[in-house]
Amino acid sequence: EVLKYSTYTKGGVSIDGRNKTNQDSSIAKSHSSTEYSFGVFDGHGPDGHFVSQAIKQYFESQPSTNLSSKENLTLTFNSLSKFIQSQKSFDVFNSGSTCVFVHITSNKIICGNCGDSRAIIISGVSNNDIQLSHDHKPELPEERKRIEQSGGRVDRVYGMGPYRVWMKNENYPG
Repeated sequence: EVLKYSTYTKGGVSIDGRNKTNQDSSIAKSHSSTEYSFGVFDGHGPDGHFVSQAIKQYFESQPSTNLSSKENLTLTFNSLSKFIQSQKSFDVFNSGSTCVFVHITSNKIICGNCGDSRAIIISGVSNNDIQLSHDHKPELPEERKRIEQSGGRVDRVYGMGPYRVWMKNENYPG
């Protein structure tokens, strides 16, 4: 039983103290008294806010049957990826978004994710948390291998901060 849920997003602050555009979106949707959907979409790049909003709208338009099994959620993620890549109204080459999505029914929890947004459940009974997703961070060996096999490289900006994905032979995001 889902007793409480909420979402909240907030724009960041640049290193020089200026407020950034909030590029994050989220969804918390009750389909019935026993069926819920939750998602977090963390946009990045110049048009990240448009990408995360498009992902939110895409999931809001999906019938619960597209979300209620691992196979259907996988098909929905694949379809979503094609939908985002086809967009002409915003930059999807230099912009993107993470996506973590959870669908809860009376007898199962299904989670899918792409990127490093994380889903956890906190049990009010045992006060334990259960991690539902695992991050796709570029420095993880399996993810680094996938990136490099796809023609990218993993590096930090000037050797500092988090690892990022770059074009193989250029100092340009990949």
